[in-house]
Amino acid sequence: MPVGTLEDRVTSLERRMSELEGQVGFLIPLDRQIHLDLLGFKDDVDQSFEALDRKFTQKFDHLDAKFTRKFDQLDAKVDAMPRAVAEIVTGLVAKK
Repeated sequence: MPVGTLEDRVTSLERRMSELEGQVGFLIPLDRQIHLDLLGFKDDVDQSFEALDRKFTQKFDHLDAKFTRKFDQLDAKVDAMPRAVAEIVTGLVAKK
């Protein structure tokens, strides 16, 4: 370790700190810009996923409504089946 006065040591430390700050000083604006770019990218991705979610929800709701109509029609036919069978049986019995 070099021997010198306290002032020389402080001056040396200040000079070395200044050199280090100069070497990494360009990173601060770069880091800030990367951070802003990442935030913008995140917003874009969020909007894309929201749009996909809306499309999926619309398609699913449409399919759900379509299946509900089909099952309601099938349910109505199944509900009418016992009566139709009874009428057929009654018609067959009456013919004998």
